[in-house]
Amino acid sequence: MATVAVIVGAAVVNAIAFTTGNALYDKCGRTDGSEERARHDRAIEDLQKASAEWNQKRLETLDFINRSVKQKDDARDTFDDVDKAPG
Repeated sequence: MATVAVIVGAAVVNAIAFTTGNALYDKCGRTDGSEERARHDRAIEDLQKASAEWNQKRLETLDFINRSVKQKDDARDTFDDVDKAPG
């Protein structure tokens, strides 16, 4: 029973500390958020650019693999045709 009381007490202390910290930050440390918004926007743009580059490279790799498989199949067909040729 004491364990439950300790857990509940710790949860209450954590909630009070979190709420107090947020209140103090709102009163003292918060700016208008323009720097945060600009940093966030740059990060989103960088992420979109990196994602587009990754998708492009992925498509190029898949195209290369598909061409290689097709060439291998074409070569196999050519050899099969040569083996079946009358001669």
